[in-house]
Amino acid sequence: MSSVDPVAAETFLRGEAAAVGFTAVGFAPATDADSFPQFTDWLDAGYAGTMYYLEAKRDARRHPEAVFAGVRTVMMLALDYGPPQVGGHAGRVAAYAQRPDYHDLVWAKLNTLRDRLTERFPAARAKGVCDTAPLLERDFARRAGLGWVGKNTMLIHPRRGSFFFLA
Repeated sequence: MSSVDPVAAETFLRGEAAAVGFTAVGFAPATDADSFPQFTDWLDAGYAGTMYYLEAKRDARRHPEAVFAGVRTVMMLALDYGPPQVGGHAGRVAAYAQRPDYHDLVWAKLNTLRDRLTERFPAARAKGVCDTAPLLERDFARRAGLGWVGKNTMLIHPRRGSFFFLA
């Protein structure tokens, strides 16, 4: 298998990510997740409640290798969903929940981006995930320069705030 020029692939992916609608993009090395020790402490304290899948995939969240064998780089993407809509909803409803389920939309964009990458660089391998894979994505998004983790534990972008999905 021939190799892929990482600089050319990154440049290409930045342009294509914007073309399919992602609003921020960054790259981080695929190493152990920074917050893995805090995550395991949180699980051990019983804070996951009935979210048993978190405990079941505990160790998989240590390194992105559990999601994609042989991974060397994690490309992090953001897709804005905007601030809460005003009116029309009784009570308090999260802004992202005021719209249709985002997973299908994000996965479609990820699949398009992957297809364009492998068309341009046939030796490239990629897998897109959106919060259903055992990945501590905030760590990689922070490393990739998409923002910082606030006291509320959310990733905060300096211009976009926290109203975006990570992929």
